[in-house]
Amino acid sequence: MELKDVIAKSPCVSKNITIKEFLDIAAKCKSDFFPVVENGVVVGIVSEKDLIKLIKIQPVASIQPIISSDISKTLLQRKVADIMTSNPITVKSSSKVEFVIKVMVANNLRRVVVVDDGRKLVGIVHVRDIIRKL
Repeated sequence: MELKDVIAKSPCVSKNITIKEFLDIAAKCKSDFFPVVENGVVVGIVSEKDLIKLIKIQPVASIQPIISSDISKTLLQRKVADIMTSNPITVKSSSKVEFVIKVMVANNLRRVVVVDDGRKLVGIVHVRDIIRKL
């Protein structure tokens, strides 16, 4: 099996969009994991996990509105750049599947971003897609 056999195309987002815009895109795409791309180059990733971290750092007084699904407007107006994981672990499109599996296991990842030699987005690889192909 070659890596190209398990690479999925991935929608991407800009670090300059708001969290509200990100949530709208995530709902439309039915995904919770997006590479963050600037000028075609992967500069980060943003996922549901990043949103959870954002909510966790809010003061206790703001938890009640979150629980009632009324997320504060200040949270929604923050930028993806504020919550994204910068400099994510990536693999090159020329990598062997065995190497990608090792990277995923060593870093406890379910997905990894695939880039070319110029760090331009090629797609993502999900562990379930590797398992299906095996």
